[in-house]
Formats: sequence, C-alpha cells, structure tokens
Amino acid sequence: MSEPKGWHSRGYLPHLDEPGLVQSVTFSLHDAVPIHVIARWKQELDLSETITTSDQRSLELRKRIAQFEDQGHGTCALQIARAAELVQNTLIHFD
Repeated sequence: MSEPKGWHSRGYLPHLDEPGLVQSVTFSLHDAVPIHVIARWKQELDLSETITTSDQRSLELRKRIAQFEDQGHGTCALQIARAAELVQNTLIHFD
C-alpha cells in the first residue's frame, strides 16, 4: 500500500487521503437555495470569502443552508423517478 498523500489536488477538487477516513459527497440542485438567500445570510453573519470552515459563522451558514434545502424549495427534480434513476446510474457507473 502506498503512503497517504494528505491534502492534494488532481486539478479540480482537493482530496484528503488519510487511512480510515470516511468521506461523503452531498449534491444539491441549482435552485435548492437561491444565491440571493445565501448572500443575505453571509451579510447577516459578516462572512467574507476567506472564512475558515471551522469558524462558527461558517458552521451557522452551512446549518442554515441544510435546513433550507430540507424544506423542498425549487423544482425538486430528483423526486421524479426517471431523473433520480439517471443520477443514481451515473454515480455508480464506474463502481
């Protein structure tokens, strides 16, 4: 087995390669949380683009986004069986 790489990038998303680390990916549809809503929350929380992910304000923003997403705003296209099936098949295609 090769040595863990730690944080590295292959030219797009950064990755953390660490033994035993469990990672997940979350997908959101484009219209799940309107950009103007996120902008308003950032202003309320006095967030800049350089904020760290461990900052409490950043955690609060992620909490607000998750709660808003759970309310089912937007088109909710993944409730359409065929659309959900296409996404699922795409994700497991190379598995």
